[in-house]
Amino acid sequence: PREGAPSRLRLAAELEPLAVAPWLQRAQPDAGWSGDLKIAGRVDIRRAERFDADVVLERTAGDLRVVRGNLPLAFGFTGLRFALAAHDGRWETTQAVVGTQIGVIAGSQTVRTEPSLAWPAPQAPVEGVVEMRIPDVDVWSAWLPAGWRLGGTLFTTAQVSGTAAAPQFGGRVEGSRLELGNLLQGVDLSGGSLLVTLRGDEVRLDHLRFRGGDGSLAIDGSARLGAQPAADLSIVADRFDALTRVDRRVSVSGRATVGLRAQSLTVDGKFAVDRGRIDISQSEAPSLDADVVVENRPLAPGQRPAAPAAAREPSPLLKNSRVALEIALGDDLRLKGRGIDTGLTGTLRVSTPEGRLAINGLVRTVGGRYRAYGQNLVIERGLIRFSGEVAAPRLDILAVRPDLDVRVGVTVQGSASDPRVRLYSEPDMSELDKLSWLVTGRASEGLGRADTAILQQAALALLAGEGGGPSTGLLQRLGLDELSVSQSGEGDARDTVVTIGKQLSDRLYVGYERGVNATAGSWQLIYRVARRFTVRAQTGDDSAFDVIWTWRWN
Repeated sequence: PREGAPSRLRLAAELEPLAVAPWLQRAQPDAGWSGDLKIAGRVDIRRAERFDADVVLERTAGDLRVVRGNLPLAFGFTGLRFALAAHDGRWETTQAVVGTQIGVIAGSQTVRTEPSLAWPAPQAPVEGVVEMRIPDVDVWSAWLPAGWRLGGTLFTTAQVSGTAAAPQFGGRVEGSRLELGNLLQGVDLSGGSLLVTLRGDEVRLDHLRFRGGDGSLAIDGSARLGAQPAADLSIVADRFDALTRVDRRVSVSGRATVGLRAQSLTVDGKFAVDRGRIDISQSEAPSLDADVVVENRPLAPGQRPAAPAAAREPSPLLKNSRVALEIALGDDLRLKGRGIDTGLTGTLRVSTPEGRLAINGLVRTVGGRYRAYGQNLVIERGLIRFSGEVAAPRLDILAVRPDLDVRVGVTVQGSASDPRVRLYSEPDMSELDKLSWLVTGRASEGLGRADTAILQQAALALLAGEGGGPSTGLLQRLGLDELSVSQSGEGDARDTVVTIGKQLSDRLYVGYERGVNATAGSWQLIYRVARRFTVRAQTGDDSAFDVIWTWRWN
Protein backbone atom coordinates (compact mmCIF):
# COMPACT_ATOMS: atom_id res chain seq x y z
CA PRO A 1 0.00 0.00 0.00
CA ARG A 2 0.96 3.65 -0.43
CA GLU A 3 2.68 5.37 2.50
CA GLY A 4 0.04 6.60 4.93
CA ALA A 5 -2.73 4.59 3.31
CA PRO A 6 -4.64 2.07 5.50
CA SER A 7 -3.61 -1.58 5.26
CA ARG A 8 -5.81 -3.83 3.19
CA LEU A 9 -6.89 -7.40 3.86
CA ARG A 10 -9.25 -9.81 2.11
CA LEU A 11 -9.86 -13.34 3.42
CA ALA A 12 -12.52 -15.68 2.14
CA ALA A 13 -12.73 -19.33 3.26
CA GLU A 14 -15.27 -22.09 3.42
CA LEU A 15 -15.36 -25.05 5.84
CA GLU A 16 -16.74 -28.17 4.26
CA PRO A 17 -19.02 -30.37 6.44
CA LEU A 18 -16.88 -31.75 9.28
CA ALA A 19 -17.80 -34.72 11.55
CA VAL A 20 -17.64 -33.60 15.19
CA ALA A 21 -17.73 -36.98 17.02
CA PRO A 22 -14.17 -38.11 16.03
CA TRP A 23 -12.71 -34.89 17.47
CA LEU A 24 -14.62 -35.32 20.72
CA GLN A 25 -13.51 -38.96 20.95
CA ARG A 26 -9.90 -37.80 20.88
CA ALA A 27 -10.55 -35.21 23.57
CA GLN A 28 -12.61 -37.57 25.82
CA PRO A 29 -11.86 -41.18 24.84
CA ASP A 30 -13.83 -42.63 27.80
CA ALA A 31 -17.04 -40.62 27.30
CA GLY A 32 -18.36 -42.76 24.45
CA TRP A 33 -18.93 -40.02 21.90
CA SER A 34 -20.65 -41.06 18.67
CA GLY A 35 -23.06 -39.74 16.06
CA ASP A 36 -23.13 -38.20 12.62
CA LEU A 37 -23.29 -34.50 13.53
CA LYS A 38 -21.57 -32.35 10.92
CA ILE A 39 -20.86 -28.64 10.95
CA ALA A 40 -19.88 -26.32 8.12
CA GLY A 41 -18.93 -22.67 7.95
CA ARG A 42 -17.70 -19.73 5.97
CA VAL A 43 -15.44 -16.77 6.62
CA ASP A 44 -15.40 -13.43 4.76
CA ILE A 45 -13.13 -10.69 6.16
CA ARG A 46 -12.33 -7.39 4.42
CA ARG A 47 -10.28 -4.46 5.62
CA ALA A 48 -9.58 -1.18 3.89
CA GLU A 49 -10.82 2.21 5.16
CA ARG A 50 -13.14 0.23 7.40
CA PHE A 51 -13.34 -3.32 8.78
CA ASP A 52 -16.05 -5.76 7.66
CA ALA A 53 -16.46 -9.42 8.65
CA ASP A 54 -18.97 -12.24 8.32
CA VAL A 55 -18.25 -15.54 10.10
CA VAL A 56 -20.80 -18.37 10.32
CA LEU A 57 -20.48 -21.85 11.86
CA GLU A 58 -23.61 -24.04 11.72
CA ARG A 59 -24.99 -27.58 11.73
CA THR A 60 -25.67 -29.12 8.37
CA ALA A 61 -27.03 -32.52 9.41
CA GLY A 62 -26.92 -35.31 12.00
CA ASP A 63 -26.91 -35.58 15.77
CA LEU A 64 -24.47 -36.24 18.59
CA ARG A 65 -24.64 -39.02 21.21
CA VAL A 66 -22.80 -39.77 24.42
CA VAL A 67 -22.89 -42.91 26.59
CA ARG A 68 -24.87 -42.45 29.82
CA GLY A 69 -24.64 -45.57 31.95
CA ASN A 70 -24.78 -48.37 29.39
CA LEU A 71 -27.03 -46.56 26.90
CA PRO A 72 -26.20 -43.94 24.27
CA LEU A 73 -27.93 -40.63 24.96
CA ALA A 74 -28.77 -38.40 21.98
CA PHE A 75 -28.63 -34.61 22.23
CA GLY A 76 -31.46 -34.33 19.68
CA PHE A 77 -29.92 -31.39 17.80
CA THR A 78 -32.33 -29.58 15.49
CA GLY A 79 -30.36 -26.35 15.29
CA LEU A 80 -26.78 -25.22 15.93
CA ARG A 81 -25.47 -21.84 14.73
CA PHE A 82 -22.80 -19.32 15.77
CA ALA A 83 -22.45 -16.11 13.74
CA LEU A 84 -20.43 -12.87 13.83
CA ALA A 85 -21.18 -9.85 11.66
CA ALA A 86 -19.10 -6.63 11.78
CA HIS A 87 -20.13 -3.68 9.59
CA ASP A 88 -19.78 0.10 10.02
CA GLY A 89 -18.34 -0.34 13.55
CA ARG A 90 -21.25 -2.51 14.74
CA TRP A 91 -20.18 -5.98 15.89
CA GLU A 92 -23.05 -8.41 16.42
CA THR A 93 -22.74 -11.99 17.63
CA THR A 94 -25.60 -14.49 17.75
CA GLN A 95 -25.81 -17.99 19.20
CA ALA A 96 -28.53 -20.59 18.79
CA VAL A 97 -28.41 -24.17 20.12
CA VAL A 98 -31.62 -26.19 19.95
CA GLY A 99 -32.05 -29.83 20.93
CA THR A 100 -34.88 -32.02 22.15
CA GLN A 101 -32.71 -33.17 25.08
CA ILE A 102 -30.43 -30.22 25.82
CA GLY A 103 -33.07 -27.54 25.43
CA VAL A 104 -32.54 -24.09 23.96
CA ILE A 105 -29.60 -21.72 24.33
CA ALA A 106 -29.93 -18.45 22.43
CA GLY A 107 -28.29 -15.07 22.61
CA SER A 108 -27.45 -11.88 20.79
CA GLN A 109 -24.83 -9.28 21.76
CA THR A 110 -23.81 -6.02 20.10
CA VAL A 111 -20.62 -3.97 20.46
CA ARG A 112 -20.19 -0.50 18.91
CA THR A 113 -16.71 0.73 18.03
CA GLU A 114 -14.80 2.70 15.40
CA PRO A 115 -15.47 1.35 11.84
CA SER A 116 -11.74 1.24 11.05
CA LEU A 117 -10.75 -0.94 14.03
CA ALA A 118 -10.12 -4.64 13.42
CA TRP A 119 -11.11 -5.39 17.03
CA PRO A 120 -13.46 -3.49 19.38
CA ALA A 121 -11.79 -0.99 21.67
CA PRO A 122 -11.72 -1.95 25.40
CA GLN A 123 -14.08 0.90 26.29
CA ALA A 124 -16.59 0.04 23.53
CA PRO A 125 -20.12 -0.30 25.00
CA VAL A 126 -21.78 -3.73 25.01
CA GLU A 127 -25.45 -4.64 25.14
CA GLY A 128 -27.28 -7.92 24.60
CA VAL A 129 -29.19 -10.83 26.05
CA VAL A 130 -28.63 -14.55 26.70
CA GLU A 131 -31.35 -17.10 27.41
CA MET A 132 -31.11 -20.79 28.28
CA ARG A 133 -33.87 -23.33 28.81
CA ILE A 134 -32.88 -26.90 29.73
CA PRO A 135 -35.84 -29.27 30.24
CA ASP A 136 -33.64 -32.06 31.69
CA VAL A 137 -30.16 -31.27 32.99
CA ASP A 138 -29.42 -35.01 33.22
CA VAL A 139 -27.94 -34.72 29.74
CA TRP A 140 -25.02 -32.84 31.29
CA SER A 141 -24.22 -35.73 33.68
CA ALA A 142 -21.79 -37.09 31.08
CA TRP A 143 -19.37 -34.32 32.06
CA LEU A 144 -19.48 -35.27 35.75
CA PRO A 145 -17.22 -37.89 37.40
CA ALA A 146 -18.38 -41.48 37.10
CA GLY A 147 -21.37 -42.37 39.27
CA TRP A 148 -22.83 -38.85 39.58
CA ARG A 149 -26.18 -37.91 38.07
CA LEU A 150 -28.18 -34.72 37.65
CA GLY A 151 -31.87 -34.02 37.14
CA GLY A 152 -34.37 -31.18 36.90
CA THR A 153 -34.97 -28.13 34.73
CA LEU A 154 -33.06 -24.83 34.41
CA PHE A 155 -34.07 -21.47 32.99
CA THR A 156 -31.65 -18.55 32.64
CA THR A 157 -32.14 -15.07 31.29
CA ALA A 158 -29.40 -12.46 31.45
CA GLN A 159 -28.81 -8.97 30.09
CA VAL A 160 -25.31 -8.00 29.01
CA SER A 161 -23.99 -4.45 29.48
CA GLY A 162 -20.77 -2.66 30.33
CA THR A 163 -17.77 -2.52 27.99
CA ALA A 164 -15.89 -5.00 25.81
CA ALA A 165 -13.09 -5.21 28.41
CA ALA A 166 -15.44 -5.48 31.41
CA PRO A 167 -18.88 -6.84 30.46
CA GLN A 168 -21.60 -6.78 33.12
CA PHE A 169 -24.39 -9.32 33.53
CA GLY A 170 -27.79 -8.90 35.09
CA GLY A 171 -30.56 -11.43 35.27
CA ARG A 172 -31.62 -14.60 37.06
CA VAL A 173 -31.14 -18.35 37.06
CA GLU A 174 -34.09 -20.51 38.11
CA GLY A 175 -34.18 -24.25 38.70
CA SER A 176 -36.96 -26.66 39.67
CA ARG A 177 -37.26 -30.37 40.46
CA LEU A 178 -33.46 -30.50 40.78
CA GLU A 179 -31.72 -33.76 41.65
CA LEU A 180 -28.14 -34.66 42.50
CA GLY A 181 -27.12 -38.21 43.35
CA ASN A 182 -24.38 -40.77 43.62
CA LEU A 183 -25.45 -44.25 44.72
CA LEU A 184 -21.96 -45.38 45.76
CA GLN A 185 -21.22 -42.23 47.77
CA GLY A 186 -24.65 -42.16 49.42
CA VAL A 187 -25.73 -38.79 47.97
CA ASP A 188 -29.43 -38.55 47.09
CA LEU A 189 -30.77 -34.99 46.84
CA SER A 190 -34.18 -34.44 45.28
CA GLY A 191 -36.99 -31.89 44.98
CA GLY A 192 -34.50 -29.07 44.61
CA SER A 193 -35.23 -25.45 43.71
CA LEU A 194 -32.79 -22.66 42.80
CA LEU A 195 -32.98 -18.89 42.36
CA VAL A 196 -29.84 -16.86 41.60
CA THR A 197 -29.92 -13.12 40.86
CA LEU A 198 -27.12 -11.42 38.88
CA ARG A 199 -26.39 -7.71 39.21
CA GLY A 200 -23.06 -6.75 37.66
CA ASP A 201 -20.29 -8.11 39.88
CA GLU A 202 -22.80 -9.15 42.55
CA VAL A 203 -24.32 -12.63 42.57
CA ARG A 204 -27.14 -13.28 45.01
CA LEU A 205 -28.10 -16.86 45.90
CA ASP A 206 -31.66 -16.13 46.95
CA HIS A 207 -32.27 -19.77 47.74
CA LEU A 208 -31.10 -23.28 47.04
CA ARG A 209 -33.23 -26.01 48.57
CA PHE A 210 -32.98 -29.79 48.48
CA ARG A 211 -34.87 -32.64 50.08
CA GLY A 212 -32.90 -35.46 51.66
CA GLY A 213 -35.13 -38.22 53.02
CA ASP A 214 -37.67 -36.60 55.35
CA GLY A 215 -35.46 -33.55 55.90
CA SER A 216 -34.23 -30.53 54.01
CA LEU A 217 -31.07 -28.58 53.20
CA ALA A 218 -31.14 -24.80 52.58
CA ILE A 219 -28.26 -22.67 51.28
CA ASP A 220 -28.42 -18.86 50.92
CA GLY A 221 -25.79 -16.22 50.40
CA SER A 222 -24.04 -13.83 48.07
CA ALA A 223 -20.83 -13.57 46.08
CA ARG A 224 -18.75 -10.81 44.53
CA LEU A 225 -16.91 -11.35 41.27
CA GLY A 226 -14.08 -9.32 39.78
CA ALA A 227 -10.49 -8.72 40.84
CA GLN A 228 -11.15 -9.73 44.48
CA PRO A 229 -13.78 -12.50 44.44
CA ALA A 230 -15.56 -13.37 47.67
CA ALA A 231 -18.52 -15.45 48.79
CA ASP A 232 -20.55 -15.75 51.99
CA LEU A 233 -22.98 -18.63 52.44
CA SER A 234 -25.40 -19.79 55.14
CA ILE A 235 -26.19 -23.52 55.37
CA VAL A 236 -29.13 -24.89 57.37
CA ALA A 237 -29.96 -28.61 57.67
CA ASP A 238 -33.15 -29.95 59.24
CA ARG A 239 -33.23 -33.75 59.72
CA PHE A 240 -31.38 -33.89 56.41
CA ASP A 241 -30.17 -37.30 55.15
CA ALA A 242 -26.53 -36.47 54.49
CA LEU A 243 -25.67 -40.13 53.74
CA THR A 244 -28.06 -42.66 52.23
CA ARG A 245 -25.84 -45.63 51.42
CA VAL A 246 -27.20 -49.09 52.21
CA ASP A 247 -24.49 -49.54 54.85
CA ARG A 248 -24.22 -45.92 56.00
CA ARG A 249 -27.20 -43.68 56.70
CA VAL A 250 -26.83 -40.43 58.63
CA SER A 251 -29.40 -37.69 59.23
CA VAL A 252 -28.22 -34.32 60.59
CA SER A 253 -29.59 -30.97 61.77
CA GLY A 254 -27.75 -27.72 62.35
CA ARG A 255 -26.40 -24.62 60.70
CA ALA A 256 -23.08 -23.18 59.52
CA THR A 257 -21.68 -20.09 57.81
CA VAL A 258 -18.99 -20.27 55.14
CA GLY A 259 -16.80 -17.35 54.05
CA LEU A 260 -14.63 -17.79 50.98
CA ARG A 261 -12.00 -15.27 49.87
CA ALA A 262 -9.22 -15.48 47.30
CA GLN A 263 -6.70 -16.76 49.84
CA SER A 264 -8.75 -17.67 52.93
CA LEU A 265 -11.61 -19.86 54.12
CA THR A 266 -13.82 -19.48 57.19
CA VAL A 267 -16.28 -22.12 58.44
CA ASP A 268 -18.32 -21.74 61.63
CA GLY A 269 -21.15 -23.99 62.68
CA LYS A 270 -22.78 -26.68 64.79
CA PHE A 271 -24.45 -29.87 63.62
CA ALA A 272 -26.10 -32.76 65.46
CA VAL A 273 -26.71 -36.32 64.28
CA ASP A 274 -30.44 -37.01 64.52
CA ARG A 275 -30.15 -40.64 63.47
CA GLY A 276 -27.37 -42.78 62.09
CA ARG A 277 -26.72 -46.39 61.15
CA ILE A 278 -23.18 -47.30 60.08
CA ASP A 279 -22.40 -50.87 59.06
CA ILE A 280 -18.72 -51.72 58.61
CA SER A 281 -19.28 -55.43 57.96
CA GLN A 282 -18.07 -55.09 54.38
CA SER A 283 -14.58 -53.70 54.12
CA GLU A 284 -13.77 -51.13 51.47
CA ALA A 285 -12.11 -52.07 48.20
CA PRO A 286 -8.32 -52.35 48.50
CA SER A 287 -6.48 -49.11 47.82
CA LEU A 288 -2.99 -47.69 48.04
CA ASP A 289 -1.89 -45.65 51.03
CA ALA A 290 -1.71 -41.88 50.66
CA ASP A 291 2.11 -41.95 50.74
CA VAL A 292 2.38 -44.36 47.77
CA VAL A 293 3.22 -42.64 44.48
CA VAL A 294 2.98 -44.58 41.23
CA GLU A 295 4.91 -43.22 38.26
CA ASN A 296 4.21 -44.49 34.75
CA ARG A 297 7.49 -43.19 33.44
CA PRO A 298 11.01 -42.74 34.87
CA LEU A 299 11.85 -39.42 36.44
CA ALA A 300 13.58 -36.88 34.26
CA PRO A 301 17.19 -35.96 35.14
CA GLY A 302 17.11 -33.76 38.23
CA GLN A 303 13.41 -34.42 38.88
CA ARG A 304 12.40 -35.44 42.42
CA PRO A 305 9.55 -37.82 43.31
CA ALA A 306 6.37 -36.26 44.66
CA ALA A 307 6.24 -35.80 48.41
CA PRO A 308 3.78 -37.92 50.46
CA ALA A 309 0.40 -36.30 50.96
CA ALA A 310 0.94 -35.88 54.71
CA ALA A 311 4.25 -34.05 54.12
CA ARG A 312 3.01 -31.67 51.44
CA GLU A 313 2.69 -28.01 52.26
CA PRO A 314 -1.00 -27.03 52.47
CA SER A 315 -2.33 -24.67 49.83
CA PRO A 316 -2.54 -20.94 50.70
CA LEU A 317 -6.34 -21.26 50.91
CA LEU A 318 -6.12 -23.99 53.57
CA LYS A 319 -3.16 -22.37 55.31
CA ASN A 320 -5.25 -19.25 55.92
CA SER A 321 -8.40 -21.16 56.79
CA ARG A 322 -10.24 -20.95 60.10
CA VAL A 323 -12.62 -23.84 60.67
CA ALA A 324 -14.63 -24.16 63.88
CA LEU A 325 -17.17 -26.92 63.34
CA GLU A 326 -18.85 -28.80 66.19
CA ILE A 327 -20.55 -32.14 65.59
CA ALA A 328 -22.72 -33.70 68.31
CA LEU A 329 -23.32 -37.41 67.73
CA GLY A 330 -26.67 -37.36 69.51
CA ASP A 331 -28.29 -40.42 71.11
CA ASP A 332 -29.39 -42.40 68.04
CA LEU A 333 -26.16 -43.21 66.22
CA ARG A 334 -25.32 -46.90 65.94
CA LEU A 335 -22.20 -48.68 64.69
CA LYS A 336 -22.37 -52.31 63.60
CA GLY A 337 -20.02 -54.79 61.95
CA ARG A 338 -16.86 -56.83 62.51
CA GLY A 339 -18.23 -58.11 65.81
CA ILE A 340 -19.31 -54.69 67.13
CA ASP A 341 -22.88 -53.56 67.73
CA THR A 342 -23.02 -50.38 69.80
CA GLY A 343 -24.47 -46.92 70.09
CA LEU A 344 -22.14 -43.91 69.92
CA THR A 345 -22.42 -40.55 71.63
CA GLY A 346 -20.16 -37.59 72.19
CA THR A 347 -19.04 -34.34 70.60
CA LEU A 348 -16.31 -33.73 68.04
CA ARG A 349 -14.71 -30.42 67.07
CA VAL A 350 -13.23 -29.98 63.61
CA SER A 351 -10.53 -27.34 63.02
CA THR A 352 -7.63 -26.57 60.68
CA PRO A 353 -4.54 -25.54 62.67
CA GLU A 354 -1.75 -24.49 60.30
CA GLY A 355 -3.90 -25.54 57.36
CA ARG A 356 -4.23 -29.20 58.35
CA LEU A 357 -7.49 -30.93 59.25
CA ALA A 358 -7.76 -31.83 62.94
CA ILE A 359 -10.49 -33.48 65.05
CA ASN A 360 -10.68 -33.25 68.84
CA GLY A 361 -13.22 -34.75 71.20
CA LEU A 362 -14.40 -37.87 72.97
CA VAL A 363 -16.75 -40.57 71.65
CA ARG A 364 -18.37 -43.05 74.07
CA THR A 365 -20.10 -46.35 73.37
CA VAL A 366 -23.64 -46.86 74.68
CA GLY A 367 -25.23 -50.29 75.25
CA GLY A 368 -22.58 -51.94 73.12
CA ARG A 369 -21.72 -55.58 72.50
CA TYR A 370 -18.66 -57.16 70.95
CA ARG A 371 -18.82 -60.67 69.53
CA ALA A 372 -15.46 -62.41 69.91
CA TYR A 373 -14.34 -66.05 70.22
CA GLY A 374 -17.93 -67.22 69.89
CA GLN A 375 -19.09 -65.07 72.82
CA ASN A 376 -21.31 -61.99 72.92
CA LEU A 377 -19.29 -59.68 75.15
CA VAL A 378 -20.74 -56.57 76.79
CA ILE A 379 -18.78 -53.35 76.26
CA GLU A 380 -18.53 -51.89 79.75
CA ARG A 381 -16.14 -49.10 78.82
CA GLY A 382 -15.76 -47.77 75.31
CA LEU A 383 -13.84 -44.52 74.81
CA ILE A 384 -12.43 -43.15 71.55
CA ARG A 385 -10.36 -39.99 72.03
CA PHE A 386 -9.53 -37.72 69.10
CA SER A 387 -6.56 -35.46 69.76
CA GLY A 388 -5.91 -33.81 66.44
CA GLU A 389 -4.89 -36.48 63.96
CA VAL A 390 -7.95 -37.71 62.09
CA ALA A 391 -6.83 -41.26 61.34
CA ALA A 392 -5.30 -42.14 64.72
CA PRO A 393 -7.74 -41.73 67.63
CA ARG A 394 -6.81 -43.37 70.95
CA LEU A 395 -8.83 -46.41 72.04
CA ASP A 396 -9.80 -47.44 75.57
CA ILE A 397 -12.27 -50.33 75.36
CA LEU A 398 -13.22 -53.04 77.86
CA ALA A 399 -15.60 -55.84 76.83
CA VAL A 400 -16.50 -58.63 79.31
CA ARG A 401 -18.45 -61.88 79.18
CA PRO A 402 -21.68 -61.21 81.10
CA ASP A 403 -22.82 -64.69 82.19
CA LEU A 404 -19.98 -65.71 84.55
CA ASP A 405 -19.14 -65.41 88.21
CA VAL A 406 -15.71 -64.05 87.31
CA ARG A 407 -15.06 -61.01 85.17
CA VAL A 408 -13.20 -61.95 81.99
CA GLY A 409 -13.02 -60.27 78.63
CA VAL A 410 -10.72 -58.28 76.39
CA THR A 411 -9.30 -54.77 76.40
CA VAL A 412 -8.35 -52.75 73.36
CA GLN A 413 -5.80 -49.98 73.87
CA GLY A 414 -3.58 -47.84 71.69
CA SER A 415 -4.39 -46.07 68.45
CA ALA A 416 -6.96 -47.09 65.87
CA SER A 417 -4.15 -47.63 63.34
CA ASP A 418 -2.20 -49.86 65.77
CA PRO A 419 -4.59 -51.33 68.38
CA ARG A 420 -3.36 -53.66 71.15
CA VAL A 421 -5.80 -56.39 72.20
CA ARG A 422 -5.25 -58.00 75.61
CA LEU A 423 -7.13 -60.54 77.73
CA TYR A 424 -8.65 -59.16 80.92
CA SER A 425 -9.84 -60.70 84.19
CA GLU A 426 -10.82 -59.61 87.70
CA PRO A 427 -9.26 -60.89 89.85
CA ASP A 428 -6.13 -61.33 87.80
CA MET A 429 -5.28 -64.87 86.66
CA SER A 430 -3.04 -66.62 84.19
CA GLU A 431 -3.47 -65.99 80.46
CA LEU A 432 -4.57 -69.60 79.99
CA ASP A 433 -7.27 -69.27 82.64
CA LYS A 434 -8.44 -65.95 81.18
CA LEU A 435 -8.80 -67.53 77.77
CA SER A 436 -10.44 -70.65 79.21
CA TRP A 437 -13.05 -68.66 81.13
CA LEU A 438 -13.67 -66.41 78.12
CA VAL A 439 -14.12 -69.20 75.57
CA THR A 440 -15.50 -72.15 77.56
CA GLY A 441 -16.95 -70.47 80.66
CA ARG A 442 -14.84 -72.45 83.13
CA ALA A 443 -11.31 -72.75 84.48
CA SER A 444 -8.58 -74.50 82.54
CA GLU A 445 -8.25 -77.40 85.04
CA GLY A 446 -9.77 -80.61 83.73
CA LEU A 447 -10.46 -79.42 80.19
CA GLY A 448 -11.04 -82.15 77.66
CA ARG A 449 -9.24 -82.56 74.38
CA ALA A 450 -12.05 -80.77 72.44
CA ASP A 451 -11.96 -77.77 74.80
CA THR A 452 -8.19 -77.59 74.54
CA ALA A 453 -8.46 -77.49 70.74
CA ILE A 454 -10.96 -74.65 71.00
CA LEU A 455 -8.55 -72.75 73.26
CA GLN A 456 -5.72 -73.29 70.80
CA GLN A 457 -7.83 -71.86 67.98
CA ALA A 458 -8.81 -68.88 70.12
CA ALA A 459 -5.19 -68.26 71.09
CA LEU A 460 -4.12 -68.31 67.46
CA ALA A 461 -6.93 -65.86 66.60
CA LEU A 462 -5.83 -63.58 69.43
CA LEU A 463 -2.22 -63.62 68.24
CA ALA A 464 -3.39 -62.85 64.71
CA GLY A 465 -5.45 -59.91 65.94
CA GLU A 466 -8.77 -61.45 64.91
CA GLY A 467 -11.92 -61.07 66.95
CA GLY A 468 -13.90 -64.02 65.72
CA GLY A 469 -13.53 -67.51 64.42
CA PRO A 470 -14.86 -69.79 61.74
CA SER A 471 -17.93 -70.58 63.79
CA THR A 472 -18.89 -66.97 64.52
CA GLY A 473 -20.82 -66.48 61.28
CA LEU A 474 -22.65 -69.80 61.76
CA LEU A 475 -23.67 -68.88 65.30
CA GLN A 476 -25.02 -65.53 64.09
CA ARG A 477 -27.06 -67.19 61.36
CA LEU A 478 -28.49 -69.74 63.84
CA GLY A 479 -29.22 -67.06 66.43
CA LEU A 480 -27.08 -68.80 69.08
CA ASP A 481 -24.45 -67.55 71.51
CA GLU A 482 -22.84 -70.92 72.29
CA LEU A 483 -22.12 -74.04 70.25
CA SER A 484 -19.54 -76.43 71.70
CA VAL A 485 -18.49 -80.08 71.64
CA SER A 486 -16.88 -81.71 74.71
CA GLN A 487 -16.13 -85.13 76.21
CA SER A 488 -17.73 -86.53 79.38
CA GLY A 489 -17.16 -89.68 81.39
CA GLU A 490 -14.14 -92.02 81.39
CA GLY A 491 -13.13 -95.22 79.64
CA ASP A 492 -15.95 -97.09 77.91
CA ALA A 493 -18.44 -94.65 79.40
CA ARG A 494 -16.96 -91.66 77.55
CA ASP A 495 -19.47 -89.80 75.41
CA THR A 496 -19.38 -86.76 73.13
CA VAL A 497 -21.66 -83.97 74.35
CA VAL A 498 -23.01 -81.20 72.11
CA THR A 499 -24.10 -77.99 73.84
CA ILE A 500 -26.02 -75.07 72.38
CA GLY A 501 -27.16 -71.98 74.23
CA LYS A 502 -28.63 -68.51 73.95
CA GLN A 503 -27.98 -65.54 76.23
CA LEU A 504 -31.44 -63.98 76.48
CA SER A 505 -30.21 -61.05 78.58
CA ASP A 506 -27.22 -60.07 80.69
CA ARG A 507 -28.55 -62.29 83.53
CA LEU A 508 -30.66 -65.00 81.84
CA TYR A 509 -29.22 -67.92 79.85
CA VAL A 510 -30.99 -70.95 78.36
CA GLY A 511 -29.11 -73.99 77.04
CA TYR A 512 -29.58 -77.53 75.78
CA GLU A 513 -27.06 -80.35 75.81
CA ARG A 514 -27.19 -83.93 74.66
CA GLY A 515 -24.74 -86.76 74.43
CA VAL A 516 -24.34 -88.54 71.12
CA ASN A 517 -25.05 -91.89 72.78
CA ALA A 518 -27.77 -90.56 75.11
CA THR A 519 -31.47 -91.23 74.57
CA ALA A 520 -32.50 -87.74 75.70
CA GLY A 521 -30.99 -84.37 76.36
CA SER A 522 -31.35 -81.84 79.15
CA TRP A 523 -32.39 -78.21 79.29
CA GLN A 524 -30.75 -75.65 81.54
CA LEU A 525 -32.06 -72.28 82.68
CA ILE A 526 -29.47 -70.14 84.47
CA TYR A 527 -30.31 -66.84 86.13
CA ARG A 528 -27.53 -64.74 87.55
CA VAL A 529 -29.01 -62.99 90.59
CA ALA A 530 -25.80 -61.20 91.56
CA ARG A 531 -22.13 -61.35 90.70
CA ARG A 532 -21.47 -64.48 92.85
CA PHE A 533 -25.03 -65.71 93.31
CA THR A 534 -26.61 -67.86 90.57
CA VAL A 535 -29.80 -69.95 90.30
CA ARG A 536 -29.83 -72.94 87.91
CA ALA A 537 -32.78 -75.12 86.91
CA GLN A 538 -32.27 -78.32 84.89
CA THR A 539 -34.75 -80.79 83.40
CA GLY A 540 -34.28 -83.97 81.36
CA ASP A 541 -32.98 -87.38 82.46
CA ASP A 542 -31.95 -85.66 85.67
CA SER A 543 -34.03 -82.76 86.95
CA ALA A 544 -32.48 -80.43 89.48
CA PHE A 545 -32.68 -76.98 90.99
CA ASP A 546 -29.46 -75.42 92.26
CA VAL A 547 -28.62 -72.28 94.17
CA ILE A 548 -24.94 -71.53 93.63
CA TRP A 549 -22.79 -69.19 95.70
CA THR A 550 -19.22 -68.77 94.41
CA TRP A 551 -16.30 -67.84 96.62
CA ARG A 552 -12.88 -67.54 94.99
CA TRP A 553 -9.49 -67.06 96.60
CA ASN A 554 -5.87 -67.24 95.51
